[in-house]
Amino acid sequence: MGNRQGTRWRGKLPIPTHTHPLVRQLFEALNSERTTLTELARHSGIQRKTISDWRYRRRPTVDLLDAAFNALDRRLVVKRIRTPKADLSHRLAY
Repeated sequence: MGNRQGTRWRGKLPIPTHTHPLVRQLFEALNSERTTLTELARHSGIQRKTISDWRYRRRPTVDLLDAAFNALDRRLVVKRIRTPKADLSHRLAY
C-alpha cells in the first residue's frame, strides 16, 4: 500500500485517452522517470491538484506546462510543421 507521497503510483499514473497530447507527453515522462505528482509539484512550484486536474478536468496554461516540463529537464519547443511556401497569407485570412 502506498503512502501520503503517492509512491504507489510511481511509474503507473493513469493517462485517459481524451487527455491533451502535451499533457499525455508530460505524464508519459513522469511514468518513464517514475516521478510522482507530489515530486513534480515540489520541483515545479505547481500545486499537485492542478497537475492532476490536467488529466481529467482542465487544460494547463503554457507557462505552467513549461514549468512542469522544465522540472523534468525537458523543454517545450515550437516547430514548423510544413516547409515554407511562397505565400501562405491566404491561409491566415479570417
